[in-house]
Amino acid sequence: EKDGPISEVRGTLCCKLANSYVHVDKHQDAVLMYREAIMIQSQIFGVDHLSVAYSLHNLGNCYRDLCEFDKSAECLSKSLTLLSQNYGLDNEDVADTCHCLAETMISRCELDDAVTYLERALAIRRKTLGALDLNIASSLYNLAVISQMKGNWSNAMKYGKEALRI
Repeated sequence: EKDGPISEVRGTLCCKLANSYVHVDKHQDAVLMYREAIMIQSQIFGVDHLSVAYSLHNLGNCYRDLCEFDKSAECLSKSLTLLSQNYGLDNEDVADTCHCLAETMISRCELDDAVTYLERALAIRRKTLGALDLNIASSLYNLAVISQMKGNWSNAMKYGKEALRI
């Protein structure tokens, strides 16, 4: 019994320390802490627990910051699956993870996949947030950027103007 609470506390502390490392641009240290947290959370709560999903999300973002895009996509995809299983499809955390996955796909120049994730994030955000939420503007902005990258100037302007109205 004594190991359970101690390990749970250690897992929480690993996450908090990892977050601190990210804020001071020590992403390699953050990766180690997130990985340890995921190991602990998986052992205590099970591999499909929400705490694992959030740690995977953070780890995926950390890998993206390190330009390790394959690892980022893997972590964020696992997080998206767990969040969708736990919350359903119309949840802001699901939308946020879709948005982060889209940013990773943009970095990998997988623009069609990025659009798919951004459109999903945008649909959820429009459904769950107010019409003038900045997260909606962020999704629209990224859709505008992808449209520019693909040479679709009319869509780029449409998304850009819509983002500016927010």
